Amino acid sequence: MQTRQAALLTTRGAEVKNLYDRLNRGADVVFDNMEPGTDSMKLHATSFGTHMSAAANLSECQLNCLGLAMWLMRATTPSSPFDFVMLDDPVQSMDDDNTEAFISEIVPHLLDNHGKQVIVLSHVKKITDRLRELNGARRLKLFHYDSYARGGPAITEQVALQR
Repeated sequence: MQTRQAALLTTRGAEVKNLYDRLNRGADVVFDNMEPGTDSMKLHATSFGTHMSAAANLSECQLNCLGLAMWLMRATTPSSPFDFVMLDDPVQSMDDDNTEAFISEIVPHLLDNHGKQVIVLSHVKKITDRLRELNGARRLKLFHYDSYARGGPAITEQVALQR
């Protein structure tokens, strides 16, 4: 059983590394691998050539990228029963480069390589505008929460106006 678990973590770790690297192109701090522990999983990173614990040594932005990569790895496994991925403010605490990598690398990867419907919730107009700009050739819908009342939210679809 431990052999199977180690093999699975190697495979899944490679998927996490791929996603993390897409979010952190050319970074000097990289995710390396996962190692099974007794009560938890150990995450390893390399910073400027030094091997270390990922959780204790990554910045908040890097930890967010790693957490997002771990979650997306799980959401895109063949055993996932869902055809969609919902992300609530996924670029929180990311700098502009990581945000752009998420929008231009991760979203198309989920759409094209995994056939997932991607739902991104954000209150930042710059992010929704950039998502719309890069995915304009795809069928996409943009919704706004107009208000929230006792009966629930009032949601309207933003329709592109004809010129």
